[in-house]
Amino acid sequence: MTRREPSSSPSVAGSRMVLPFRMIARWAMLISMVFCANLALAQNNPDMFRNIGVIDMNEVLQKSEAIAKVRAALDEKNEEFQSSIAEEELRLRKEERALSAERDQMSDDEFNQRFAQFELDVVAIQQSIQLQQSRFDRSIQQANATLEQELIKIVSEIAKERQLSMVIQRKNVVIYDSATDMTGEALQRLNERTKNLTVTLQSGGGNG
Repeated sequence: MTRREPSSSPSVAGSRMVLPFRMIARWAMLISMVFCANLALAQNNPDMFRNIGVIDMNEVLQKSEAIAKVRAALDEKNEEFQSSIAEEELRLRKEERALSAERDQMSDDEFNQRFAQFELDVVAIQQSIQLQQSRFDRSIQQANATLEQELIKIVSEIAKERQLSMVIQRKNVVIYDSATDMTGEALQRLNERTKNLTVTLQSGGGNG
């Protein structure tokens, strides 16, 4: 019988590969060299990234006067809706107390009929609340989509005016020249173009 010698290669399962210190040191040195080379290149060529712009589109949309107007309209409509819901909830609480107080005076059929109607009314209010919330969410989404389309047009215009070949999201940039940031200018133009915006919202209720 031939005796099988254990393999000199480490097993994958149940073991961890440890990188040699020299390999880690070489990688660290390589990364450092690349970083220093790019830094030196940028210092020697200050206009290297002048044709690249940065913008925070989320900040523009969140701070825009138009979206603030939409939210204000939604808040007003929501207050009206909550007022009507409060009246319905008060009515249902009275009905619930009446059912409990009059239970002994009613037949089982009459009680079951009134209780079934009470449950239907509760479900109807819950569905109405969900429908209204869906309307509000859809209104915000539509407003954001419309403003985003207009913002993209504005960014394209600014890029053309500044002769930029690329515009990237600010969150993806670690270091940049503030002169390349067009967030403020884009917000100003968006506010100007949407200053006459009118907001029309559907009222609560119904199936739409």
